[in-house]
Parts: sequence; C-alpha cells; structure tokens
Amino acid sequence: MRAAVVHEPQRLTIEDVPDPVPAPGEVIIAVRANGLCGSDLHLLAGEWSSVSYPVIPGHEFAGEVVAVGHDIDHALIGRRFAVDPTLACGACDHCWSHRRNICRRLAGYGVTRPGGSATHAAATAANLVPIPDDMSYVAAAVSQPLACAVHALQRAGIGPGERVLVVGAGAAGLLLAQAARAFAPSSVLVCEHLAARRDVAEQLDLDGVFTNIDGALDAHRGRFSLVVDATGKAAALPAAFDATDWGGTLLVFGICAHGATVPIEPVKLYEREVRIVGSRGLNGTQGPAVELLASGRVRWEPLVDYRHTLEELPDALRRLRRSEIMKAVTVSGGA
Repeated sequence: MRAAVVHEPQRLTIEDVPDPVPAPGEVIIAVRANGLCGSDLHLLAGEWSSVSYPVIPGHEFAGEVVAVGHDIDHALIGRRFAVDPTLACGACDHCWSHRRNICRRLAGYGVTRPGGSATHAAATAANLVPIPDDMSYVAAAVSQPLACAVHALQRAGIGPGERVLVVGAGAAGLLLAQAARAFAPSSVLVCEHLAARRDVAEQLDLDGVFTNIDGALDAHRGRFSLVVDATGKAAALPAAFDATDWGGTLLVFGICAHGATVPIEPVKLYEREVRIVGSRGLNGTQGPAVELLASGRVRWEPLVDYRHTLEELPDALRRLRRSEIMKAVTVSGGA
C-alpha cells in the first residue's frame, strides 16, 4: 500500500509499504479521509519524545472496514467508522479512574503505531466509532479534533451562563467555540489576529469575532468566566489569564512548545481564585462529537479549506506550517 512515513524528524516520504494484516482484536480500515493538525507538525519537527520513528502519521482518520481479525465479527466488513486514536493500557491507575487519555503507558495511532496517512490502517475494534450512513468521511475525520474540544470543555466544567472567550480561531479553536454552544453558555466570543481566520469565524453562530483580547474585553464590558487558549503560543497566555474573571477558569487547549514558560503572578491566583486547567486529547468523547456534527450544531465545512491526495501530503504540511490553510484533509475515493 501507499503511505506517508516519517523516518526521523524532518524526513517524510510517500512510499510503498507492506499491507497491514489484522491481529486478533483488530480490523483493517480502507482510509477515506485523514485530517492534519498542528500536532502532526510537532511530530515531523521531532518535538515529541513519545514518537516511535519511523512512523506513519495520522490520528484523525475514518474509513470502511475491509478485513477483520479471526476473533472479530465479519459483519463489520463494509461498515463505516471513525477511529479513536487513543491506545491506553487499561491497567494503570489513570485508566481505572476513566482517564485513558493520560494513561501511564499511553500510545496512539499516528504517534507510536501506524496511523491514517496511508491507503489502509489497522485499528483495534474497540477504537471504532460508528458514523451515520449519510455522514461524509471528511466530517468523520473532523470528529477527532472535535472530540478533543468536547473533552476540554468537560475538563473546564463549562455550563449554562458561562461567558466564554476563545483566543485563537484556527480549526481547533473554532470547533471548540462551536462545541461550547452545546453547553448553553450565555455568550461565546472569539479573537484572532489573522484576517482570513476571522472571516471564517464570522460564518459561524458566535456572539462576536475580534482582532485581539482587548477588543473582546471592551465589547463584553468585563472579564470572562471561561477563557480558552487555542493558540498554542505561550506568549498569548498572560493576556488570556488577565482576561479571566474572578472565580473563572483559564483552559489551556493549544499545544505549546516544550520548554516554553509563562510569567504569571501567583498572588493573582490567590486574589481572584482563577483555575488553570489543562486538557490532553480526547477521552471517550468521539461518539458525542459525531453526534454534534450529525446534528449540524457544529459546522465543519467552513473549516476544511484544503483537500488533497496522499501524494500531496508534504505540500499540505508546508501550507499548514505557514498558516496558509486552516484545515487540511487527505481524501481518497468515496470521501
């Protein structure tokens, strides 16, 4: 089969590799769509110590089952699924407390095992997430980053009446802003310095789109009970913290570079009782994400602005790194 292979940091090729064979408990997916995101750029740059090189990247994929292991029901063949990329040990204290996303022996498709940047991929049957017959495979692939947003909002404890500000209107930030609507906050605002991304945000059902945090604060006439950093830039966090109201929550959703630090006065945590919450990946939230997409409460079409073939994946990654595109998805027949 054809696959993208990251042999080592900064070296990616598209090449022929052996077809995957299903082990017990596994199926083989004919990949129809695989989304790219900022974490793929971190992987290619060699910024994650957990990556097992060489690796086939791709953790946002969906497709059709074409083969199954000897112990898996053959009725799955021909059915359509998204794939939860999380591979947890199931035996550590975090797994036992239903926090598989921070498993002490965490692994994942596209990071430690071959992922969806290929024509076919193996996946455990337990990681399959059913999708409706009328859902496109591209939408199904988007369910993975949306599942991360749903988990993050659950971590933040969002609820009715919240005043929400999302800092950063990339694809992940706009998925989270839309998902926040499902939790019935009083308002959801977004700020973003790139005009093209603001244009996309304006197409969504949000309460305001601004160039910077100061503009959102002025329009809102006060701080926000929940501020979400979706930039992945450490330099953005101090202003996001300052925009968080007394008793509020700052949710760190974007992935900053390892070694980056943030200057925050601890006394302000004391005075204002601000919570700072981190969120990693998804945790059993891809099913609810599929439901949000299927219902139309979260719109994915304005976010996916670049569809490409597997052979064009290196160019898509370059465009993503330069912020020339918002969301790239590798597609094949039937997507």
